Amino acid sequence: MFKKDIEYSAKDDTTLNLSYNAVECTCAQWSDTKSSADTVREYYFLEPATDKLINADKLWQGNNLPLQIQVTGQIISYAGYPTGYNPTKGDPKAEKVFRYTRLKVIRNGPTKNGY
Repeated sequence: MFKKDIEYSAKDDTTLNLSYNAVECTCAQWSDTKSSADTVREYYFLEPATDKLINADKLWQGNNLPLQIQVTGQIISYAGYPTGYNPTKGDPKAEKVFRYTRLKVIRNGPTKNGY
């Protein structure tokens, strides 16, 4: 388990629009959609604030691109891993960890709003 380096405060909540990047690694797979055309993207690991929320990483079914979501919450680490993270291979780079309290599916493959 990794220690979180930022204290949570609800007044600091922010909303991000993220796209899933289907790359074959155990690295952070979500990037901010505003940087999708950029050559350098900001990648995020996502962590649900409670187990009642949908796990964003489980939305990827292997063929449902584009996969875009909107999440509300906070960055809890600028260089870390989500709670319970156990990579199955490699040595993935530590990235921003965003803990979300709300998740909305924007696109799920060729359809909108749903899965």
